[in-house]
Amino acid sequence: MSITDWSYSKYIVGTSLLFQIPSYYAYLNHQYYISMSLFITSLVSINFWRDCKYSWRRTIDIWWARIVGGFYFCYSIYYIPKITIVNTIIMLWFYYQANKKYYIDPFGKWYIYHMIFHIISVINQCIFIYIKTEYPD
Repeated sequence: MSITDWSYSKYIVGTSLLFQIPSYYAYLNHQYYISMSLFITSLVSINFWRDCKYSWRRTIDIWWARIVGGFYFCYSIYYIPKITIVNTIIMLWFYYQANKKYYIDPFGKWYIYHMIFHIISVINQCIFIYIKTEYPD
Protein backbone atom coordinates (compact mmCIF):
# COMPACT_ATOMS: atom_id res chain seq x y z
CA MET A 1 0.00 0.00 0.00
CA SER A 2 1.42 3.34 -1.08
CA ILE A 3 1.64 6.17 1.43
CA THR A 4 1.53 8.90 -1.20
CA ASP A 5 2.01 9.49 -4.94
CA TRP A 6 5.29 10.12 -6.68
CA SER A 7 3.86 13.52 -7.63
CA TYR A 8 4.29 14.50 -3.96
CA SER A 9 7.20 12.37 -2.83
CA LYS A 10 9.51 13.46 -5.67
CA TYR A 11 9.85 16.83 -3.94
CA ILE A 12 10.86 15.15 -0.69
CA VAL A 13 13.40 13.06 -2.61
CA GLY A 14 14.81 16.38 -3.83
CA THR A 15 15.10 17.87 -0.35
CA SER A 16 16.56 14.58 0.90
CA LEU A 17 19.41 15.16 -1.56
CA LEU A 18 20.15 18.41 0.27
CA PHE A 19 21.60 16.38 3.17
CA GLN A 20 24.60 15.86 0.90
CA ILE A 21 25.52 19.54 1.39
CA PRO A 22 26.30 19.35 5.12
CA SER A 23 27.74 15.86 4.57
CA TYR A 24 30.29 17.25 2.12
CA TYR A 25 30.90 20.30 4.32
CA ALA A 26 31.62 18.03 7.29
CA TYR A 27 33.94 15.92 5.15
CA LEU A 28 35.90 19.01 4.06
CA ASN A 29 36.26 19.96 7.73
CA HIS A 30 37.48 16.50 8.77
CA GLN A 31 34.27 15.70 10.66
CA TYR A 32 34.08 12.21 9.17
CA TYR A 33 31.49 10.66 11.52
CA ILE A 34 29.15 13.57 10.94
CA SER A 35 29.77 13.39 7.20
CA MET A 36 29.03 9.67 7.05
CA SER A 37 25.89 9.93 9.19
CA LEU A 38 24.47 12.67 6.96
CA PHE A 39 25.40 10.77 3.80
CA ILE A 40 23.57 7.70 5.12
CA THR A 41 20.63 9.89 6.19
CA SER A 42 20.30 11.16 2.64
CA LEU A 43 20.44 7.66 1.14
CA VAL A 44 17.96 6.20 3.62
CA SER A 45 15.51 9.05 3.09
CA ILE A 46 15.77 8.90 -0.70
CA ASN A 47 15.38 5.13 -0.64
CA PHE A 48 12.08 5.46 1.23
CA TRP A 49 10.57 8.47 -0.57
CA ARG A 50 11.32 7.19 -4.08
CA ASP A 51 8.58 4.60 -3.60
CA CYS A 52 7.00 5.27 -0.23
CA LYS A 53 5.09 2.27 0.99
CA TYR A 54 4.52 0.71 4.39
CA SER A 55 7.60 -1.50 4.31
CA TRP A 56 11.00 -2.14 5.84
CA ARG A 57 12.32 0.97 4.04
CA ARG A 58 9.85 3.15 5.95
CA THR A 59 10.83 1.52 9.24
CA ILE A 60 14.52 2.13 8.56
CA ASP A 61 13.84 5.75 7.54
CA ILE A 62 11.88 6.45 10.70
CA TRP A 63 14.40 4.81 13.02
CA TRP A 64 17.44 6.31 11.31
CA ALA A 65 15.87 9.79 11.46
CA ARG A 66 15.18 9.35 15.18
CA ILE A 67 18.66 8.10 15.97
CA VAL A 68 20.51 10.73 13.95
CA GLY A 69 18.12 13.52 14.99
CA GLY A 70 18.57 12.61 18.65
CA PHE A 71 22.33 12.44 18.24
CA TYR A 72 22.50 15.90 16.65
CA PHE A 73 20.16 17.41 19.20
CA CYS A 74 22.13 16.07 22.17
CA TYR A 75 25.52 16.77 20.62
CA SER A 76 24.63 20.29 19.55
CA ILE A 77 23.33 21.27 22.99
CA TYR A 78 26.98 21.29 24.02
CA TYR A 79 27.99 23.61 21.17
CA ILE A 80 24.99 25.84 20.52
CA PRO A 81 22.33 25.45 23.22
CA LYS A 82 20.19 28.53 22.50
CA ILE A 83 20.14 28.07 18.74
CA THR A 84 19.43 24.36 19.18
CA ILE A 85 16.35 24.94 21.31
CA VAL A 86 14.84 27.57 19.00
CA ASN A 87 15.60 25.60 15.83
CA THR A 88 14.32 22.37 17.32
CA ILE A 89 11.02 24.02 18.25
CA ILE A 90 10.68 25.39 14.71
CA MET A 91 11.54 22.02 13.14
CA LEU A 92 9.13 20.14 15.38
CA TRP A 93 6.37 22.62 14.54
CA PHE A 94 6.86 22.02 10.79
CA TYR A 95 7.02 18.27 11.33
CA TYR A 96 3.82 18.38 13.42
CA GLN A 97 2.07 20.49 10.76
CA ALA A 98 3.10 18.04 8.04
CA ASN A 99 1.75 15.09 9.99
CA LYS A 100 -1.46 16.86 10.93
CA LYS A 101 -2.12 17.92 7.35
CA TYR A 102 -1.34 14.44 6.03
CA TYR A 103 -3.90 12.79 8.28
CA ILE A 104 -6.53 15.37 7.41
CA ASP A 105 -5.89 15.26 3.65
CA PRO A 106 -3.30 12.71 2.42
CA PHE A 107 -3.12 14.46 -0.95
CA GLY A 108 -2.90 18.02 0.35
CA LYS A 109 0.11 20.28 0.85
CA TRP A 110 1.62 18.33 3.76
CA TYR A 111 4.75 17.58 1.73
CA ILE A 112 5.65 21.30 1.71
CA TYR A 113 5.98 21.24 5.50
CA HIS A 114 8.12 18.11 5.29
CA MET A 115 10.34 19.78 2.68
CA ILE A 116 10.72 22.84 4.91
CA PHE A 117 11.62 20.50 7.77
CA HIS A 118 14.40 19.01 5.61
CA ILE A 119 15.68 22.46 4.59
CA ILE A 120 15.76 23.74 8.19
CA SER A 121 17.56 20.54 9.22
CA VAL A 122 20.22 21.09 6.54
CA ILE A 123 20.74 24.70 7.65
CA ASN A 124 21.01 23.62 11.30
CA GLN A 125 23.54 20.94 10.41
CA CYS A 126 25.69 23.42 8.48
CA ILE A 127 25.60 25.82 11.45
CA PHE A 128 26.49 22.99 13.80
CA ILE A 129 29.42 21.84 11.63
CA TYR A 130 30.70 25.40 11.31
CA ILE A 131 30.62 26.00 15.06
CA LYS A 132 32.12 22.60 15.83
CA THR A 133 34.94 23.27 13.35
CA GLU A 134 35.65 26.87 14.38
CA TYR A 135 35.30 26.28 18.13
CA PRO A 136 36.49 22.71 18.76
CA ASP A 137 36.39 21.04 22.17
